[in-house]
Amino acid sequence: MKLTLMHKGLLLVSIPLCFEIAMFSVLINMQEQVERDAQILEHKRQINECMNTIINDMARIALVKKRFQQGPSSTENLLRKNVDELLQAFAKVEELTKDEPELLQSVQTSKKAVLNAKEELTLVRSQVRNASSIEEVNGFLIASRKRLDADLAVALNSGILDIVNKTEQGEDLEKNIEARHRITLLLRCALWISAILGISLAVVYSRNLTLRIMRVKENATRFANRESLRTVLTGNDEIAELDRAFHDATRQIETATRKERAILENATDLIFSLNEDLVITSANPSTELTIGTRPEDLIGETITSLIAPEEAEKLSQSLLQMIATTHKAELEVHMLRKNMSAAHADPLNVVVSASYSPRDKSFYCIVHDVTSQRQMERMRQEVVAMITHDLRTPLQTIRNYLEMLRLGMLGNLNDQGDSLLTIADKESRRMSTLIDGVLTLEKLRSGNTELNLENLDLFKLLDSCAKALELVSRDRQIEIEIEPFTPIEIRGDRLWLEQILLNVLTNALKFSPPKTRVTMSAKTIEDNAEIRIKDQGPGIPKEDQQRIFERFQRVSATAHKVGSGLGLNICKELLQLHKGSIRCESEQDQGSTFIILLPLAVKVAEV
Repeated sequence: MKLTLMHKGLLLVSIPLCFEIAMFSVLINMQEQVERDAQILEHKRQINECMNTIINDMARIALVKKRFQQGPSSTENLLRKNVDELLQAFAKVEELTKDEPELLQSVQTSKKAVLNAKEELTLVRSQVRNASSIEEVNGFLIASRKRLDADLAVALNSGILDIVNKTEQGEDLEKNIEARHRITLLLRCALWISAILGISLAVVYSRNLTLRIMRVKENATRFANRESLRTVLTGNDEIAELDRAFHDATRQIETATRKERAILENATDLIFSLNEDLVITSANPSTELTIGTRPEDLIGETITSLIAPEEAEKLSQSLLQMIATTHKAELEVHMLRKNMSAAHADPLNVVVSASYSPRDKSFYCIVHDVTSQRQMERMRQEVVAMITHDLRTPLQTIRNYLEMLRLGMLGNLNDQGDSLLTIADKESRRMSTLIDGVLTLEKLRSGNTELNLENLDLFKLLDSCAKALELVSRDRQIEIEIEPFTPIEIRGDRLWLEQILLNVLTNALKFSPPKTRVTMSAKTIEDNAEIRIKDQGPGIPKEDQQRIFERFQRVSATAHKVGSGLGLNICKELLQLHKGSIRCESEQDQGSTFIILLPLAVKVAEV
């Protein structure tokens, strides 16, 4: 059975509580019995008091009776009064013993004897009044005395003394007092037992709870000290679950730590941690392979000692500014190599990506070697320069000669010569387009392209592009249509945006069959303007719809068409500069739709 801390706490409270309820129930029953006994004793006391009154009254009657016999005239009223009082006492006793048949019968017998005595007094009084002589009076009195004595003896002996004995309180009173003492003693014992039981359970519970919590605390300390943890606590309470969760967490942390250590030890990048004085506090093993210094030899040195002197101050200021301003920074510098052979002693081109932790008051730096990338960029720039200077100029000369041949300035050509001239002119134009595309892409990738941003009316921009290709569309028998839309204003560089739209429109005209239509439409979606250019060409397979925006990529079904495969890639790069995007939706033999997203002018202004 699963016992949680709440269940154990309830048991801690309920056990003494149940004991107290049981004990108090017993005590209440005993107290009720004592109260009942007390009521019985009180009843007996009242009966005894009445019986004592009756006995006292009978004693007074006995004294008055002697005086009555000596002189009835003077004591008759007193005797009659005492008898009446005696009858009243009997009536009270009769009321008290009405629920006790045996006692009630004795009382009623004694009362009847008293009533007989009362009648005897009335009778003797009449006889005395009617007597003719003293001797006759004395005879009546003697006879009356005997009858009175007999009646009083009957009243006294018929149960009065027995009632007194039966209602004697001595033994019952002692039992009642003894019962009260037992209740008091039992109550004290119950309180002591309850207190001892509650304290004992509390001690056991708190000791168990404390030991289990200390076990979890000990495991936490062991984990902090990188020691092995003690075994998992048994049980199903919250502390056992916490300990199991802690063990699981430590295993996950250890696994993550091992993975992190493996990453750090096997990372090709240099990873440093620095204090606020820019002193290296840790380094990964890649330092030995990259800059020729073991990690332990770098501990205590400043990061600036590894940087070219002319750039060390720049890096230092950039890192220190992170404490007060931003907590991240990236900077490209040259890193010196130590203990390396002369062939590998040249500085490295590195990008230092640093972050600052206010809690640890430390810098964490990842140094990425970009030497090979920079060499490749330089080579690419050299190739571009070669294309610009060594290919473009001769190609233009060739195109000039071909134009002279086409115009007949060097003599007339036969049909085969004209055919070869057309092919040469077509390929020269293709080469010129390819060179222009490569130069444009290089300009975009170099980051030197500046946008001349302005607010533009989208309809006018689309209309100007459609008119620029009007002759081409007319020649191909293709209609360019702009669907009506609500006025939209965008912000961008007019020349570059026209190049994007012209490039997409040119492709649509190139791949659309004659007597078809290319439509342009626009609408707003949230904070962007969506431009759709739809043609009725052969369509683009789904597997090629992403690939066509890469360099030198063309759809295999349209490879026979003239083109460099750079146009859509240039459009993508230009749209990224404008914080826009381009994608394609197409179904085979159902045409293609190119979707261009550009930020609205309002959004750009807010930014």
